[in-house]
Amino acid sequence: MTTALETTRFDPAAFIDTPDAQAELISDALESGDAAYIANAFATAGRARGMAQVARDAGITSVPLP
Repeated sequence: MTTALETTRFDPAAFIDTPDAQAELISDALESGDAAYIANAFATAGRARGMAQVARDAGITSVPLP
């Protein structure tokens, strides 16, 4: 008989909790040139900071929905 392994979802945003850590993640992604990594880094930093704060910092007043 096998026992099911329980796992929890890992969100790196919980560990990228300072502006310096977020900047380091984004810088590393940009240096890599990997579009998927860059998109993921921005999404992770966005979740860590809160998307509303990211929009304010970027000077975006509203984001059009696709």
